[in-house]
Amino acid sequence: MTEALSTSDHAKRAKAIRTTLEAIRCLEIERDSLTSQIKSKYDDLETHQHLNRKAVKHAVGMLKMEEQKRFDYEKTKIIIYDAHGWQFQPDLFAAEATQEKPKGIGQENADLLDGVDNRDAPPDGDFTAGEHDEQRRLAAVG
Repeated sequence: MTEALSTSDHAKRAKAIRTTLEAIRCLEIERDSLTSQIKSKYDDLETHQHLNRKAVKHAVGMLKMEEQKRFDYEKTKIIIYDAHGWQFQPDLFAAEATQEKPKGIGQENADLLDGVDNRDAPPDGDFTAGEHDEQRRLAAVG
């Protein structure tokens, strides 16, 4: 049980409680307003830009990630997609324009890799020959 308070202590405590509860109420109103604004932004992207809400929310989460964690996450997705034989990033508009099946990862840039031989490249080079070979393999998935 609480100890007995003097009249002045009781009044101070009551005032502190009322002030705190009012602050909480104001914060909840502010939170509801922010939640409504966020929902409106998602609605706009879903309705006007025809984007998948879950994917947009996922992208917002990705923006919060540190660069290395985002890189590791994307690398893992590529490995999982490859294991299932799924296309990771096909050109969504190419199939619509040409009625062709979309190609796999980086296929549109595969020709840039042809003729590149950096097997003797210094260890601080951009990509090793193995990485180029892996990119060609991934580009052919599809």
